[in-house]
Amino acid sequence: MGYRWVIDAKILGDVCHGDNSAREFLEIFKEDAHLRHKHTVAYNTKIMNEYDPLRFKEFCKNSKESPHASTFLKEWLIGLAHKFGKPNKGVQNNPMCIKRLIDEDKFTKEDAVYVRTSLNTEDKLLVADIVGERHFWNASTCIQDDLEINLFNADEALSKIKKTRTTVR
Repeated sequence: MGYRWVIDAKILGDVCHGDNSAREFLEIFKEDAHLRHKHTVAYNTKIMNEYDPLRFKEFCKNSKESPHASTFLKEWLIGLAHKFGKPNKGVQNNPMCIKRLIDEDKFTKEDAVYVRTSLNTEDKLLVADIVGERHFWNASTCIQDDLEINLFNADEALSKIKKTRTTVR
């Protein structure tokens, strides 16, 4: 059986900067979209509002590291909406530890949507740039220990999805 993942928009943006792990991780959803027990991506309107503009950003359209990143993201977003995405409203309110971190300016309201959406999935898998986005590092104890969400960077997510992929096919 495939997992349901929640993916921070920075992971999509990393494709534009030539991050091969991020691209390969996202590519698996496209490749396996036809399978019965495929991996899926949980999303909602707020998450789509963060994803969609990435393909229009200058750094993505004119990327030297990843020349076709904008086209890749456009195709990936179409697949997300029609093949491998699963709409998910997420939990309405921020958990207390996330609320506290937001109040202390150690986490962002915008990224809290990924945590709330992860809480509303059975698998509780969240992919984020833990090092590049310092607020995810600040919240890692809350996310992993208090909320029991599995937090991955792109390399770790790619490794996990590859391991489970053979059992999904």
